[in-house]
Amino acid sequence: MEYDSHSAPAASQASEDDFGNVLEPVIASFDYKDKKLGIAFYAREQATLFIAQDIQHEAPPCFDAMKRARFQIEPDVILLSSRADDAFHSTEVNDLVLSDADETRKQVRPSPEFSSISAMGRSCELRAAKDAVHAHIAPRITFGTSLTDSESHHRLAGIKLGGSIDDSAILSLGCANAVLCYIEKHCATLHGDEELSTYVHQVTMYAPKNHLTISPDSLFALGIFGDEAHPNVHANGSKESLTLFGVLNTCRTAQGKILLRSWFAQPAMDLVTLNERHDAVACLLMPANQHLLGSIASCLRSCADMRKVLALLRQGRFHHGLSSSMRVATEWQRILQFSFNLCKIRSNLKDLLSGQHAVLLDQIVAACRIADLNAVGSLINDVVDFDASQTEQRVVVQRGIDDELDQLKETYDSLDGVLNQERQRLSVAVPQAYSASVQCVYLPQIGFLTAMPASGAPTTSGKNSITSTMRLEAPVVPVWQDDSWIMSFSTAENVYFKTQRMTELDEYYGDVHTLVADREIELLYQLSVRVLKHSELLVTLSDLVASLDCLVAFAEAAKKHKYCRPEMVEASVLDVKGGRHPLHEIILATFVENDTLLRGGPSDDQMDAINAILLTGANYSGKSVYLKQTALIVYMAHIGCFVPASSAVIGLTDKILTRISTRETVAKPSSAFLLDLQQVALMTSTMTSRSLLIIDEFGKGTESTDGAALFGALVELLTGQLADHQDTRPRTLIATHFHEVIELGFMKQPPNLKLQHMQIHIPDAGDGVQNAGEANIDTKLTYLYRLADGPSHGSFGLNCAMIGGVQPDVLARAAQLLAVTSRGESLVHAMTELTEDEKEDLRRAEKLARAFLSWDLTAEPVEGIKGRLQSLLTL
Repeated sequence: MEYDSHSAPAASQASEDDFGNVLEPVIASFDYKDKKLGIAFYAREQATLFIAQDIQHEAPPCFDAMKRARFQIEPDVILLSSRADDAFHSTEVNDLVLSDADETRKQVRPSPEFSSISAMGRSCELRAAKDAVHAHIAPRITFGTSLTDSESHHRLAGIKLGGSIDDSAILSLGCANAVLCYIEKHCATLHGDEELSTYVHQVTMYAPKNHLTISPDSLFALGIFGDEAHPNVHANGSKESLTLFGVLNTCRTAQGKILLRSWFAQPAMDLVTLNERHDAVACLLMPANQHLLGSIASCLRSCADMRKVLALLRQGRFHHGLSSSMRVATEWQRILQFSFNLCKIRSNLKDLLSGQHAVLLDQIVAACRIADLNAVGSLINDVVDFDASQTEQRVVVQRGIDDELDQLKETYDSLDGVLNQERQRLSVAVPQAYSASVQCVYLPQIGFLTAMPASGAPTTSGKNSITSTMRLEAPVVPVWQDDSWIMSFSTAENVYFKTQRMTELDEYYGDVHTLVADREIELLYQLSVRVLKHSELLVTLSDLVASLDCLVAFAEAAKKHKYCRPEMVEASVLDVKGGRHPLHEIILATFVENDTLLRGGPSDDQMDAINAILLTGANYSGKSVYLKQTALIVYMAHIGCFVPASSAVIGLTDKILTRISTRETVAKPSSAFLLDLQQVALMTSTMTSRSLLIIDEFGKGTESTDGAALFGALVELLTGQLADHQDTRPRTLIATHFHEVIELGFMKQPPNLKLQHMQIHIPDAGDGVQNAGEANIDTKLTYLYRLADGPSHGSFGLNCAMIGGVQPDVLARAAQLLAVTSRGESLVHAMTELTEDEKEDLRRAEKLARAFLSWDLTAEPVEGIKGRLQSLLTL
């Protein structure tokens, strides 16, 4: 079901403490946790609860996605989770997402209301209530005697629910529960104990407009995302495995990597956006621009994420005069490098765009205000002394910009001479044994001190005579007349004293180092204020740099792997010439290209327009790779990347729906076959004429006749042969080994369904290519991986089993049974037929039994019986 916000009534004016007399038309809920955004909402006019896929995003792109969703949904009430990450409740979210939502009530709800488990329970109850209405036409199914009828209905409703929503969207399910809790409270307030099913008649998935929807299972099955253990055992976390994201992600900047992941998570379905990205990549790939592309890529390495850097600046993290590391000075340097490199990037882009047009690149050139960038760079370069900062491990301000600071630094620099004079004076005043070891030092925040070695510090028993030497643990009395020595502290090497002269120096000079640091903090704060005046420009440019970084990554991948620019069109068409798999071609020495031509949508004058391809062929012949490469080509075109093909015309696609792999888990008490059925049910309930469906071997895991029947019916549905789906007809690729569906006429073959197979080469097969019958198990097959018209009549499974290392005796017996079935003979009879060894054993057993039965036990003594018995057992 599609949601149309324009059909909803105007926003409600109810106060926050009163539910009003009528439930609000649209109630939305958002949650953000662990870099994922969950969305769910209720539409009163349609009596439907919509649940979105969880969106994987870092904070800034996530807020943009949330803002787009709010404008599309147009909610009257927004429910937010109290458990959400702190960034979700920040001022930035309120300013960016909710600032213009004057008529929208926002409520922060407690975290227990955002429970995905409770959401599944409530949704099952809604589904059970709906099924109860149609109970008279539905077959009765129970789950054993341990469950009551109510519990059986609830479990069955949960299974059916898996075919209409994606239960892996944990955050969005939690948001759905918050919406249902809100509706329940409304019911209790206005209508007593009225059932929730009165308001919610249907639970379904929500697909955001202008974005291609693809499930996490499909992302995994197609190899788009995937983590593997880090090869370094001492490293935490994981690394990206050989995936599409890993291949295309050559971004140099942190913000570029974040944006690229957001493009992957929400592929665009807007022609303008896609053409802008393709135009930019094409411009970067022009032969005359290759040296500029390399220069831009080099500059991008020094472009930090200004959102994070300026956030530290606003928090005052740059104002610390002392630091144990160079992070603070490094952040100032990052702003300086960002400004400098943006000027270089702008210059390169102007040269690159000479005579060319690319909107995204033009935007960067226009946004780079050279005067402002130079001003930011000059401000920082004039104030911060980076060489001195490196030496002192803190941010040091340049000399010559503040008279007070310069005077303090001159005073500080003169302290070495003062301390040297005081040491010389003390070396004469103390006994000669200690004159060489006495020192005068200055320590920030502590002041001037006299230091003596810990192994030879003096103590006194009288006023002017030294009686012993030992490490001091307490204050001492004077060691010469009119000068008191009071111990301040000690270390393993020295004991530090505060004398009367040191106190006088403290009073005269003060804590000069701290005064320098304090003055530098004041100046750095003033610098921060001036730099932050340009924060909007820096953040805008940082976002544009992220976009440029992604486009450069796409251009480099297209150049390296010889991708072509796809032609994006409104029509539901897919015309690929020379398509390749973007991952398999990297690891293989050669890759066989194949074409694809599909046209989705309702029937028109082109009666022969193919919307579905039914693919058969031998095991290990490349069917699954072909299916996946077609889906990946469509997906890559919708993120703005060039595609691995000779040419491609791709119609806008709203969903990529797959039934490729089954991800079993103990969290789902379902068999692999049931999980496959739920995937197909979700596919058929959400598909449109713009969708792309990839189905690989549906129907396995149950009795072959049941699986074949389900498969045949599904093909008829997808080709528009069933009454309720004549106008849908999505673009579909199906691979199967149910040859009987084709050969025995289990399904109709309409003109919009094309039969194709993957060719193999068999020696002595006439033209060299065999497409019928089974090859001998010893025959060496050559897999051509080439797509050809017509069906294949054999899967050559035994040959594939031999390649896989199955034991020869198992293969031989399987070949015997296969020969029986190919002759149309009874497999039961073949399975009960005895082998020669079994027949010999039977003859020996019969001979032994007959000998025993002919034996007269009464005619022999006991000892003779034992001997005869022993001889019988040796027969």
